[in-house]
Amino acid sequence: MNTALTYTRHPLVLVALFFALAAALLLGGVLGYELKPTTVVPGAPRIIVEEPGPMATPVCIWANNRKGC
Repeated sequence: MNTALTYTRHPLVLVALFFALAAALLLGGVLGYELKPTTVVPGAPRIIVEEPGPMATPVCIWANNRKGC
């Protein structure tokens, strides 16, 4: 009596593994895109020139040959 031992593969496990790998790659790509730090692009430099305002000078009054400020 000749019998052949057959080895049955599990295609369902292979398909599940493929979908798990695809989902992991997709989720990793989406999270990597969403959590990416924002890149700062420097714009044209702006030069700010502040002009001095009116100087606050104290009001001084001379009284009895003394200067009182």
